[in-house]
Amino acid sequence: MSEVGRPVVCPAWCRGCGPNDPMHRGYLATVGRERTGWVSLQLLVDRFVRREAAVKLDATRYGMNQTVLLSPGQVDRLVEELAQARRLMRAPVGRAGEGR
Repeated sequence: MSEVGRPVVCPAWCRGCGPNDPMHRGYLATVGRERTGWVSLQLLVDRFVRREAAVKLDATRYGMNQTVLLSPGQVDRLVEELAQARRLMRAPVGRAGEGR
């Protein structure tokens, strides 16, 4: 139930929140390898709209886990940085190791 007594309806992407869970959770993605570590991303949206949406980023390596909550602005920056890194990785590499 919401704060005004109406039931809270989950969006289609929500993986199911419990009755005591204040967050919708969805869009879970995990990337990585056993020896290099894992990165998991999950969208969190406050069911009662007390906070803005956030992306939960978990980095795991050798059984140790670090969690960071990213604001929409930080997600935009991360996406831009990852897109730039992908462009550089795909660019031909010259003798000095720099992209052409």
